[in-house]
Amino acid sequence: MDLKRRIKGDFFVIEQDDTKIVLGNRACPFAEKVLGRESMCMMTSNVFGTIAARNLGYAGVELQETIARGDAGCRVGQALGRPNR
Repeated sequence: MDLKRRIKGDFFVIEQDDTKIVLGNRACPFAEKVLGRESMCMMTSNVFGTIAARNLGYAGVELQETIARGDAGCRVGQALGRPNR
């Protein structure tokens, strides 16, 4: 919650279970500067992946929808636990 406040994001939980967390966001901290620049979304995936990995040992992050691609908001999926090999 502190991170959400500091970066002025509008993150919320869409779905959560023992294997995944799906987050949404309606307000990009970079505003219109992010449009067409998907590489800026790496900050989001790295931040969420790092937070989950520190707590659980692993987190696979997928940017399912992004404001940078022109979507109305962001949808960030996190796979929890160890990856299947």
